[in-house]
Amino acid sequence: MIIIKEIQEALGKAIRAIKIEVTTREQEQLSGELSCFLQWLEPLLAVDTADADQILISHGAVNVLREDKAHSGDLVDLKKAAPNFDEDFYQVPPIIE
Repeated sequence: MIIIKEIQEALGKAIRAIKIEVTTREQEQLSGELSCFLQWLEPLLAVDTADADQILISHGAVNVLREDKAHSGDLVDLKKAAPNFDEDFYQVPPIIE
């Protein structure tokens, strides 16, 4: 269990480290909010997830409005819309010198 005094000390260190001005009242409010959050988080951290399988996608939703297919646009319209177009390629300015 996390103690309020530890929260206040950690909050004080964080405030000094990032060099912001926080009034005593604001610090007390932040401390209370952090305490509530940590109380909410505590049972979640207590759950043993060592044997749980990893899930990459948490839902089975699919797009039911249309079939998901790639469509190429009209090349003439694409060339008009692009600021720089060379043959069949967009010219993109370099981002690394």
